[in-house]
This record gives sequence, C-alpha cells and structure tokens, in this order.
Amino acid sequence: MGGILRIIGLIIVMLIAAAVGFYAYLGGFSEVTVSERTFKARDVVVGTHVGPFETLGKSWTAFDDALKARGLAPCNGLALYLDPPGTDKATYRTAIACDLEGVDAETREKLAADFTIASLPEAPAVYATFPYKNMASFFVGPTKAYPKLAAAAATSGQETSISIEVYGVMDEADAIEFYLPLGLTVDAYTDVAAAFEPGA
Repeated sequence: MGGILRIIGLIIVMLIAAAVGFYAYLGGFSEVTVSERTFKARDVVVGTHVGPFETLGKSWTAFDDALKARGLAPCNGLALYLDPPGTDKATYRTAIACDLEGVDAETREKLAADFTIASLPEAPAVYATFPYKNMASFFVGPTKAYPKLAAAAATSGQETSISIEVYGVMDEADAIEFYLPLGLTVDAYTDVAAAFEPGA
C-alpha cells in the first residue's frame, strides 16, 4: 500500500510541476507593465458575440469564415468588450472585429452589405501587453493585465467605459495588446453597439 501511495504522490507532484511549468511558459509569472498610449482611430468590420467568454471562439471562427468568403483574409483582429464587469455572462456583448486598414474599396463594399462597418475614435488609454503563446493566452492574459490597467485608470481620475484587445494577424502575433480608453463614455462607440441591434 505504501508503494502505491508513493506512486500516486509522485504522479500528483509531476502533474503540479507540469501545470506550473505551462503557466510559466504562458507568462503567468511575468510582470505586466502599464503605460499610457494613444489608441489610434481606425475603421473596422464588426461581428457580434453575446454570452460567456468561454464560447467566444465559436463566434470568432464563424466570423472569420464569413469574412474569408467575402474576400477578407487574413483578419487583423481585435475585440471590444462593451459591458462593465459584473454584467450577466449570458448577456455580455463582445464586438469581434477586423481592422480595415489597407482593405480595398471593393472588399469593403462586400463586407458592408452583411456587416456593420464602424469607426473607432482615437483616444488616450492605459495600455499593457501580454505574450501570446497559444489559445490559453486569451484566458491568462486578461487576469494579469486588467487589474493593473484598472488601477492605473483609477489613478488617472478619468472615466473608462469599454476595454479593447488587439490581436493582429493570429499566425503572426506574438503579443496581445490591452487598452482601456480614457475620458470616453460608451456613447463614443454607438456604431459598434448598433451591430447588436435586431436586424443589424
């Protein structure tokens, strides 16, 4: 019996070590540095996701496939989280989007026929980055970045409303960028919110 317990104990230790090592690989023990940076104005094509973050991947896949069918590939991706912390997960709105910089007029016209095209305003922001390793980075990164960003925003004394994550082209990405725009209410993003209206 003692030998079996030692084996079980060894397996548990190995599993814990593997989990800790994977967390370290993702950057879980690294320090997140917050700075001030301007979020640059840009036009984006918007898709929508309503519900918990855990199911966001399915919406991204469907959105990306629809964009490819209309000639936009690859997607220079970003997401806007429109609702405040504490919102019911079942009703939480996430605008998934692709930056349209460099996209030709013909492709924009095809996209506009089926999706909302929104203009995001330039804004000062508190900013942080987190290394992108794999899909798990989307879950670890926010837990590291947002507490630091929220603290910096509170210190600034300026109002915050939404949060923005910039991913870039996923096959080329090495970091996730986090922005909390300062001094803007959610009303500055009404064209993004319009994508969630019935019939949009």
